[in-house]
This record gives sequence, structure tokens and C-alpha cells, in this order.
Amino acid sequence: MKKFKLFVDIRKEEAWLNEQLKKGYELVKKSSLGYYQFQKTTDTNQVIKLDFQRHLTKEKLETYIELYEEFGWKHIAGSRFSS
Repeated sequence: MKKFKLFVDIRKEEAWLNEQLKKGYELVKKSSLGYYQFQKTTDTNQVIKLDFQRHLTKEKLETYIELYEEFGWKHIAGSRFSS
């Protein structure tokens, strides 16, 4: 399923993404232009947290992502140059 939605408030975006998850749709991809791609899931106990990091070098971003993946988090979208 694909949806288009624009947000200016990170808390509202996070709440909306978690609402979709409760309905059984897991976020798998997000573009910086407001396009969200979801897939059906039965694991509705997940929680989506948005985290914006700016001005990280490529190496620091990779280390940052690896650190959180060690705790079971999954990086869905974003790079050094996008949200």
C-alpha cells in the first residue's frame, strides 16, 4: 500500500505511522517528498520512532545506525542528505 502525506510536526508524523502499524501496515519505505510505502504485517506490537540526525559524516551515520541495529532497531529511511 502506498500513501502520500505531508507533515511539519515530527510528533504527528510518528503518531500517524504508529496508527498505520496498529491497523496492520508496516512502513517499509519513505521518500523525502511525502510518499510512504507499507506492507501488511501481523506484528502490530512494533513501535516506530522518528529520529533526525544532521551533519553526520558517512562513517558516523553508519556507526549510529549499526549501534541501534544492535538493539533490534531497523533503519527504514533517510541518509545524510535527507529525512
